Amino acid sequence: MLIIIGEALPPKVSGSIKTMLLEVATHTLVGVVSARVRTQLVAHVRAHMGAYAGCTVIYTSNTPQGYCVQTYGHTTWQCLDLDGIHLMARRQDDCVAVQE
Repeated sequence: MLIIIGEALPPKVSGSIKTMLLEVATHTLVGVVSARVRTQLVAHVRAHMGAYAGCTVIYTSNTPQGYCVQTYGHTTWQCLDLDGIHLMARRQDDCVAVQE
């Protein structure tokens, strides 16, 4: 299973990988592909995304959680690996300080 969640991706990028994956929501692509195809799809997205674009890639793996999470480019969330467990955290530069 492969899930690609794009942020500010150019339409050309998501349009070109829709032949292999199904778009279930805006910029959220899901499908079952081999590891080789997954690597090629992620390389294609990374090569063609803009300066302010980003993507989160989630795929099945032999880990305690059963999946791996990787982020590329400028994303709202970052993946933290704590002793083999993936946790997601909002990036510091995206947080808005609350003034009292």
